[in-house]
Amino acid sequence: MFFIIFFILYIILIWRSRSISVILALFFVISVICAYLSNYLPSINSVESVLSILFIVIILFNMILPYVKYGKVTNIYVPDSKKIETLSRIILVINFFALIVSASFVIIVWSSVTEYSLFKGQRNYQQDIFMMVPINTKFLTLSSFFSSTSFFSLGFHFYYLYCKKYKRAILFLIASLSMPLRMLVYFSRSALILFSFLYILYLILLFQSYNKATLKIIKRIAICFISLILIVFMIISVNRFSTGESFDSGTLAGLLDYGGQWYKHGVELLSNYHLTSLNGELSDSFIDWVSSFFNAKPDLTNVEIRQNIWPNHYYKFIGLVTILTYDFGVIFTILFTLLYSYIVYLLMPRKGVISIFSLLVFGVIVTLPLMNFVGNYMEDHMYGCAVFTSIIIYIYLKIKF
Repeated sequence: MFFIIFFILYIILIWRSRSISVILALFFVISVICAYLSNYLPSINSVESVLSILFIVIILFNMILPYVKYGKVTNIYVPDSKKIETLSRIILVINFFALIVSASFVIIVWSSVTEYSLFKGQRNYQQDIFMMVPINTKFLTLSSFFSSTSFFSLGFHFYYLYCKKYKRAILFLIASLSMPLRMLVYFSRSALILFSFLYILYLILLFQSYNKATLKIIKRIAICFISLILIVFMIISVNRFSTGESFDSGTLAGLLDYGGQWYKHGVELLSNYHLTSLNGELSDSFIDWVSSFFNAKPDLTNVEIRQNIWPNHYYKFIGLVTILTYDFGVIFTILFTLLYSYIVYLLMPRKGVISIFSLLVFGVIVTLPLMNFVGNYMEDHMYGCAVFTSIIIYIYLKIKF
């Protein structure tokens, strides 16, 4: 209850800012309310559990606090329009490759699989299905790498809406769908939720920069795409949970649990933390992926590491703070949060103006606090590649030709 009360008071205090920070805090509150409604709550029966909740609140609060300045944007600053034009074309081509490959796998896999939960949970069954696909699975791995550009395609979508270039905006929106499509190959709903959250946050960030005509177009686009996403989300949920194999209360309980499970698991596991870290083994998927090209494979996969330390929770949402703490330790988690907040502060809009770089990487940086509800994307090389690409884009925009 302390978690909910704290963030509700915070929302009340900053409500008039109409900022991204308000929305993120609201997401946290709704998420924990889902945990209460599903009676899926941590046991608060020790000093450790109380301290765990307090630590989670402090870390999450520090992560979303700088976003109080992310609101009421009226202009986008573009220092070099020619560079942005070139960059947008490169991003679009790469993203469409990922989109076509992911869509092909989704169509083939979805038409072949009859047991959703079995495909989701058993690797051998997955491999049997992929053997039936007439496309080499290396293309799927490569598309995962290229799907990282979907973060920037979404940014370009809102940029071209701002420029009133609606056809190009829709083209980038379609390209950005490679993000959820890639995960739909595995019947995963997390990327659908992440994509929806990012769209909402981008819209709120730039809402005041759009005229009425543009807002009408955005409304139509949002209704169409969000409706489609919700339909797909429900199809997966019904097929996985309606039989009662995973949840006694069926689909509804599964949906509520999806929203709030990170809170219960995060608090309980953090209460049992013993001040030892994994030295980043849960968050170096991108490095492992690059190393694999040189035949340097890690001793254990991320799933195997999670099975070793959390045998009863390895397949569940744990919560970002708990994962960071287990992965890097308490001190580094605090330092990481401070560094993250500083970066968010550096990229924030000033006097209603946001730079094109800040706009493009906004989806990448704001994904971090969203990882409570959508899973740990630091385990996913797509996110690591997106961070790496953000640095490349920054250098590209800074270099003078």
